[in-house]
Amino acid sequence: MVGQVDPREPAASVRVMLVDDVADLRLLLGSLFKAYPGIEVVAEAADGEQAVTLAGIHQPDLVVLDLAMPVLDGASALPRLREVAPDSRVVVLSAVSPASEPDTLALGATAYVEKTIATDRLVVDVLAGAGLLDAALGALTARVDAEFPAQPWSVAGARAFVRATLERWREEELVDTVTLLLSELVTNAVVHAAAAPSVAVHLLPDRVHVEVADDDKTAHLEPREAPLSAEGGRGLLLVEALADSWGQVTMSGGKVVWFDVLRDGR
Repeated sequence: MVGQVDPREPAASVRVMLVDDVADLRLLLGSLFKAYPGIEVVAEAADGEQAVTLAGIHQPDLVVLDLAMPVLDGASALPRLREVAPDSRVVVLSAVSPASEPDTLALGATAYVEKTIATDRLVVDVLAGAGLLDAALGALTARVDAEFPAQPWSVAGARAFVRATLERWREEELVDTVTLLLSELVTNAVVHAAAAPSVAVHLLPDRVHVEVADDDKTAHLEPREAPLSAEGGRGLLLVEALADSWGQVTMSGGKVVWFDVLRDGR
């Protein structure tokens, strides 16, 4: 467990508990989360039993939970965590694909993130899945969001919404890139998944962070080459090529796909 925070320091907005039986991984996760000024790691647990006890004591905002652990595994611990800390959001962080653990989200997890993702994406994936990115960054971020129907015209509507937002924030140099990438993700949701997307745009100190959420629980998006004759199908290749980073999170209600574009001169 982490010691007491210096009372002269500003209070953290998000209190996190890390649960994993590998001490080195807890150390790495701790360093990644602590790099965000609005996050405090309040407890660490090496198994599910320990996690239930500490969650009851600390009532963390976020529990990052491994599945394969001794004594009590993560899936078995989930219902008990929901009982002792009902307001905590639990994000599963596992080496196992969510397709291999289809019941985990039904047990009370907010989102499912795979350990195989790049470390520079991990914290954002977890926070996005938990819906805590705003809280973690506090005053460092501005955010706007909007919901769109599962209709083809939503692509143009989302583009106009983000263009107006970036111009209001005086980030005109990012408009073309961000609207192009957003168009691809909204198209994926509306055309390929027949889902109604919601769009969130965050202005961070060094980048613009965009999330597109929908209720499609089946699709895991992968960049792939399209035939030269195809009119579409290259959306994620564009995202991978033009975004500074991107990722996706499986959630109980669907999925979130996000990307970052660095602000000019940062």
